[in-house]
Amino acid sequence: MNEKPFVLPGLPDFLSVTKAANQSIASGTVPILLTLDTPLTPAQGVNWNPAGNSIVIARRGLYNIGTAVRFTAHATGQRQVCVAVNGANTYFDYRGAAVVGFTHEMHSMFFSQVLNPGDALTLLAAQNSGVANIVLAVAGLLPRLSVQLVRPV
Repeated sequence: MNEKPFVLPGLPDFLSVTKAANQSIASGTVPILLTLDTPLTPAQGVNWNPAGNSIVIARRGLYNIGTAVRFTAHATGQRQVCVAVNGANTYFDYRGAAVVGFTHEMHSMFFSQVLNPGDALTLLAAQNSGVANIVLAVAGLLPRLSVQLVRPV
């Protein structure tokens, strides 16, 4: 049987990937790779590379890139979310500690960038609360890295 992957006609190149379980990250200032493992959508014009924990671009274009990461709350330190393009930490979101009384901290980013075939995007995070912190998983939602083609260039 010669099966082709399911593709929704008329949709732009798109992929969203998340993590199925919580992930602990040590206290520190250097972003570490978050291991994503669950594509939420069929890959359309982009590829999921589980070995490289990355979304790989198939054609040159202007892409919208979005992230969402939720940390457990601690009273001190900063939280950082980063998107790396080809291993270079390119986009960052820094936040202070959560407001007292909140049980988690949400960080999201959205930006656009021209990407080329073979470009690989990864999601990283850091926190310096002084203790290990948990990146919380919300089934089918968080943490998440998404890319969508706006237009070819």
